[in-house]
Amino acid sequence: MESILLERDHPVVLIVDDDVTLRILVRETLEQSGFVVEEATDGVEAISAFRSVRPDIVLLDVMMPRMDGFVVCTEFRKFQGNEHIPVVMMTSLDDTESIDRAYEVGATDFITKPVNWGILPHRIRYILRASKAFNDLRKSEAKNQALLEAIPDMLFQISKDGTLLEIKGLRENHVVVPSDELLGKKVYDVMPSTVAKVIMKHLNRAFEAKEIEIFEYQHWVDGDKKFFEGRLVVSKEEKALAIIRDITEHKKAEERAFFLAYHDTLTQLPNRHLLKDRMRQALTYAERQHLLVAILFLDLDNFKRINDTLGHNIGDLLLQGVGDRLVKCVRRSDTVARVSTDASEPTVARLGGDEFTVLLNGILNIQNAAT
Repeated sequence: MESILLERDHPVVLIVDDDVTLRILVRETLEQSGFVVEEATDGVEAISAFRSVRPDIVLLDVMMPRMDGFVVCTEFRKFQGNEHIPVVMMTSLDDTESIDRAYEVGATDFITKPVNWGILPHRIRYILRASKAFNDLRKSEAKNQALLEAIPDMLFQISKDGTLLEIKGLRENHVVVPSDELLGKKVYDVMPSTVAKVIMKHLNRAFEAKEIEIFEYQHWVDGDKKFFEGRLVVSKEEKALAIIRDITEHKKAEERAFFLAYHDTLTQLPNRHLLKDRMRQALTYAERQHLLVAILFLDLDNFKRINDTLGHNIGDLLLQGVGDRLVKCVRRSDTVARVSTDASEPTVARLGGDEFTVLLNGILNIQNAAT
């Protein structure tokens, strides 16, 4: 059968039957009701027509030569993108076994022979409306699912006692494993104890305050520290919507931005801004504890000669090496490129060029600084 391109101003019906009289009656009945009708005489011709015409609905006889309707329907359902086209089986077989088999191979509905010609157009319109409604719903669900999958968050509804009631947009994210078996279980049963403890703590707060509760927590996964933000929104039904978002990349970006703002990019030592802050901390601590603060200013003799003769790359390596040695010269508790909260720890900083500064905190006298 030749490929036919049809305008879809009217629904296209493909009638597949080896009985020429029945095909003529179907054509006349349906065309009078505004349908466009295409014909196929057997299963092989039907498959070719289905591919080329792409009908809106198929009326398919069961008993045909070469290939029966059950096999043809099975082949129809293999065409990607057309697997939801309604297929109505037409048969004089009224036994339950044939009807069950028709549904098993993907038939949408069935019509028994002899056909009631008066209600046939109405029956087809009803099937088409039902099929359209189903397809619209399917597309809507697929769209919603795609939106949920695009959301990087984990969403779940949770009761006041920590029971998981509904899960959406959930995938493997190192917190829980996505599974229908999670529903009805407690948070403590499906999440690491440390995570469950944090969630339940803030869940209780949310129910007490009747307000949105926002919190953050950390969780180690395979040696990597992950950061998460949680939001809990309480409803009137003693339930809460929990939204968990992986903010690890955001946190890392924040840490990196902070590091770049307060550290020398070459030596990774604190820069002038961080040194000033450390000095304020050191002076406050020394005054409170009746101690002293010492500041050592150092530069490298003849450093310009290194850059001029060996090149700036070698000069950079020398600056990095000096920074490492200075850190090793002060107390072992020091950690370079770390903002310490202990004001007793000394600081090694680079102010630029070949200049370094060492801040010694919590010393007793000048001799301590010299040592």
